[in-house]
Amino acid sequence: RPQGRRLRDPPEMNVTEPAAPRDGQLAWSPVKIGWLSGSSRPRSNALSPEQQAFVESLPGPSGWKLRTNFPYLPQTSTYRTTALPIASVVNVARFAAASLPLHRARTVRAWRSLRESCDLLLLITSSCGSQIASALERRAPGTTPLRVLSLGPVDWGAKGLEQTRLRGSRDPVRTPVARRTQRAQRAEFVIPGLGHMDYAGSPRVAEFAREWTLRELEGRL
Repeated sequence: RPQGRRLRDPPEMNVTEPAAPRDGQLAWSPVKIGWLSGSSRPRSNALSPEQQAFVESLPGPSGWKLRTNFPYLPQTSTYRTTALPIASVVNVARFAAASLPLHRARTVRAWRSLRESCDLLLLITSSCGSQIASALERRAPGTTPLRVLSLGPVDWGAKGLEQTRLRGSRDPVRTPVARRTQRAQRAEFVIPGLGHMDYAGSPRVAEFAREWTLRELEGRL
C-alpha cells in the first residue's frame, strides 16, 4: 500500500475516551468481543467500515460481538473520517490523557459496566487502544478474564494486560518504552510489509485474529 495512504487514514490513530451515557448499561452475555481504538471525533463511538467488518469476521455468535466503539452502547453518530491535522492534534491529546492515572467518572463507570457484562472479554485494540484499556483496567479492574490482541500498540508497555501484540514490519509508531520492553510482553508477532494504518484491512491480520479468537474461546463454542 502506498506510503501516502497511511497518512490519510487517521481513524487507526484514535486515542480518545468517549463519554458513556449516564444510565446506559450493557446486556449480559457469556463473552463479548469488540474493537477499542478510541475516536478522532470525541463524541462519536462509530467504528470504521473496515473495523466493523473485522469484528464481524471473528468466530463466535453474533450476540457476543460489539458493533460500536467504547463504551459499546448504541451508535451516537455515523462514521466519518477526520481531517489529518485535526486528527493529529486530537490523537496527541488523547494519548496524553490515557497516560494519566485520572479518568472521568462516567468513563470508569462505562468500563466497569463492560467488565461486569460478560464472563470473558476479548478486545482487539489498535494504536493507543492498549494504553486506554490498560489504564482503565488498573482503575476499575474486573473479576473475569480480559484478553487483548494489540495491533500496532502505542503504549507505555500496557502492564497488567494479558495480551498478544502484533506489529507490521513497516510500522515505526511506538513509544520508547514499548521499544525497550517489547521482548518482555506475552508475545509480539511481526507481519512483513504492514504499516500502522493497515491492520483493520489486512487479510493476514484478520486470519491471525480469527486463530487467536478461536484459541481464547476454546471450550466455549
